Amino acid sequence: STLEEAALADILLVLADYSDEDREEEVAVTLETLRSLGAEGKPPLFVYNKCDAASDPVPPASFVREDTVYISARTGEGIDRLLAALLRLVREGKKRVLLELPYSESGLLNGIYGAGTVEDVSYENESIAVTAVLDRKALGKYRKYIVKELR
Repeated sequence: STLEEAALADILLVLADYSDEDREEEVAVTLETLRSLGAEGKPPLFVYNKCDAASDPVPPASFVREDTVYISARTGEGIDRLLAALLRLVREGKKRVLLELPYSESGLLNGIYGAGTVEDVSYENESIAVTAVLDRKALGKYRKYIVKELR
């Protein structure tokens, strides 16, 4: 993808070569480039690859920030932590809710399908009950129809 698409991304991964002594400078340049493209509002996940080939030891887990993972694509080390961090980012800001749409507003259902993950739709006597997982933007858009937050 092109750099300009970074401004449209939901998740930004900043990948750096941990075995490169200039890695922090390269990350700083990457962050400045992302800022210039309008992607500064999205917190990045820093992924340092080649941790198995670096002369510097990887910091102990207790010293590693939540937005940073160290991996080795060659050995698979840290891939589980990368996947967990990605899953956390994907779920961040999303809520599972029950919405009740009046039949006169049934056209909103298409928008809810497009905005999130619809788990269930039930056509009741007075309204359409929709169970969905929505992000912050969709939660705001459909807030007047949300009757309950679900687990």
